[in-house]
Amino acid sequence: MHLKSIHIQNYRRLKNVHIDLDEDASIFVGANNSGKTSAAHLMVQFLEYSSNREPFTLYDFHAPSWDEFNKIGQQKLTGQQVDLSVLPCITMDLWFSVEEAQIHRVIDLLPSLEWEGSVIGVRLQLEPRDSEDLLNRFAEAHNAAKSQIPQKQADQGSDSIDPSKLSFHPWPKDFCEYLRRKLPESYAIHYYVLDRSRFDSDWQPEAGYSPEVLGEGIGKKCRDIINGLIRVDAMSAQRHLTDRDSSPSSRSESLSKRFSRFYQSRSQKHENDYQTMQALNDSEQRMNDLFGEVFNPTLNALQQMGYPGFTNPHLQIRSSIKPEQLLRENADVHYALNGIGGDLAGTDGVTLPDRYNGLGFKNLIYMIVELMDYHEQWLSDEAPPLLHLIIIEEPEAHLHVQLQQVFIRQVSDLLQKGLPDGGDLASQLIVTTHSPHVIYEKGFSPIRYFRREESGSGGPVTSVLNLSHFSGTEAEESEDNRFLRRYMRLTHCDLFFADAAILVEGNVERLLLPLMIEKAAPGLRTNYLSVMEVGGAFAYRFRDLINFLGITTLIITDLDSVCSKTKPDKNGVQRTSKAACLATEPGATTSNQTLKEWLPAKESISDLLSANDDEKTQKTSQADVRVAYQIKRPVAWNQDNCELVGRTLEEMFALENLIWCQDESREDLKLRITDEDAQSTLENIATALFERVNSDSFKKTEFALGLIMGDENGWGVPCYIAEGLQWLEGQLGAQEIEGMVAESPSEIEP
Repeated sequence: MHLKSIHIQNYRRLKNVHIDLDEDASIFVGANNSGKTSAAHLMVQFLEYSSNREPFTLYDFHAPSWDEFNKIGQQKLTGQQVDLSVLPCITMDLWFSVEEAQIHRVIDLLPSLEWEGSVIGVRLQLEPRDSEDLLNRFAEAHNAAKSQIPQKQADQGSDSIDPSKLSFHPWPKDFCEYLRRKLPESYAIHYYVLDRSRFDSDWQPEAGYSPEVLGEGIGKKCRDIINGLIRVDAMSAQRHLTDRDSSPSSRSESLSKRFSRFYQSRSQKHENDYQTMQALNDSEQRMNDLFGEVFNPTLNALQQMGYPGFTNPHLQIRSSIKPEQLLRENADVHYALNGIGGDLAGTDGVTLPDRYNGLGFKNLIYMIVELMDYHEQWLSDEAPPLLHLIIIEEPEAHLHVQLQQVFIRQVSDLLQKGLPDGGDLASQLIVTTHSPHVIYEKGFSPIRYFRREESGSGGPVTSVLNLSHFSGTEAEESEDNRFLRRYMRLTHCDLFFADAAILVEGNVERLLLPLMIEKAAPGLRTNYLSVMEVGGAFAYRFRDLINFLGITTLIITDLDSVCSKTKPDKNGVQRTSKAACLATEPGATTSNQTLKEWLPAKESISDLLSANDDEKTQKTSQADVRVAYQIKRPVAWNQDNCELVGRTLEEMFALENLIWCQDESREDLKLRITDEDAQSTLENIATALFERVNSDSFKKTEFALGLIMGDENGWGVPCYIAEGLQWLEGQLGAQEIEGMVAESPSEIEP
């Protein structure tokens, strides 16, 4: 059995999302504040095995619910008819894929005796224990508070007080304020059985569908049914490892203490370990003999003095050795140094305590021990739940790249150890991460991308995309998808965690982009941007992925003007081919596939130069894509003035910063034209720059590095790049405003 999918409603920014899960491991990715952790956290709040799971609060409800609560509360206070069914709830639907041999374990969750198929569903819903009683108790508390308001604070009589005009209103001022304090006792988790046949292919219920209540719908009996089906353990990103001894109240602990806890949980389930008990008994006896030799003279002297009393038993000092205490307080994890002072296994050689090893390696050991502890506890139950779901939050914390890859590569195999034959029990993994190296190991299929949607007036919301639907199987995927998969693996692309993407032509743009952002659009420095060097020949291959993810994207590319030229081959035969030419050459076209295939979908240079902003922009319901390439700009040289355009960044930079580039002190940029004839007119200097940049001797990376090392204040960002960056800055600024979480309806109580 495995958890096929979950459906979440009204929880934080997860207004209404469906998340398909991989049978082995699902990777939750997305930009900051996109809802990855919220999805994992909700499963913990509803399902975690421990009894001390975190309770729900008012702030767990989707933000617009606060207005709904207060509207319903006001209706109650003013004597209006209240529809109790619209009180906001938090809902999580779990859909399990069940084998035929496991039906007897899920008999309580079958919707009917006529049930057929392999998918069963259960709904966990945080809803009022008694809606009518809740509203009555709120109204009673509110009226009692109103009676305590001093008459002088009211504009009119106490029967018509406007709370907004009061300097202070006793608790509760409104329904939200009441629920902030009373939600845990007013709301409870209710359980329902779901019928898959009453849901469509998008897992939405048919109109009027009301699920069947599971058992009594609430309480321990229902929890036991769910706990017999699935166990959830969660590993937080905050693991609080320390190198120093910590106090008992500290959240930090050493590896030795973690091993002690692991031993203690294991020893409780293996009380008949006679070999260990025999070893401890022998040690205690030897310690007792030693204590007798040391302390007996003193104890005999005390007895002769009449202490503790002539009729009392003799004093004895005896040893008491507990294995978990021994490991915690009197044993340390050590690292053996191979080949130093002993054999290759470290026997009798030099060893170091765990605090002398790197934090990353210790963190890896800690997580493995934690996972194995969860795993052993699950398997050691008399009747273990069919499914063990482990949620790991940001395993990359304190792990360097290689350890991140090792961990995610091996963790699934680790959780299969000890599973009984027959396949009745299964482990499943959910990992939330910001690490492109984790994605590198797992590929597209297990990725679930959390996309922040434009919220409008309905509060911040998220949708979840299944990347396996985008990529398909390796056998059937398109050429573009194969390119993307290989590109991601080779470059460790961080596209899935970015606020926006910038696709650049080459290494020069990538190197100069931070400087250009600082000059032209400094607001972008507060955003997480994924800058990918893809070239004009490959940027268009990202089109489907960008559109699928709905991520705001700026493409910075070159005109790459070419024209037909005829020249003899080695045999003297005249051949016609496309060759680079000035962008002002009549009849020139572009060789840039992105400009031809994607935006603005034009091939003629003249058409590209005349394209307007709308033609350069792809607008979608999720996010916009904008292309930026060279445009005509006014250039002045001596007494000559005209509009020019370059075919590449280097040419355009030189033309827009012509006087600065031709200064003798800028020789290291390799853009200075010294020939007097070439300097005579703008047309000549533009031709000379074109020939210089396209010559074999011109090193573009050297130009970029020279610019970085030179005077940052003397040059300006080429206009087409500046306009593109400012467009992106405006897009992200608008999203930030729209995505802001609505303010709480009233101040948080101290």
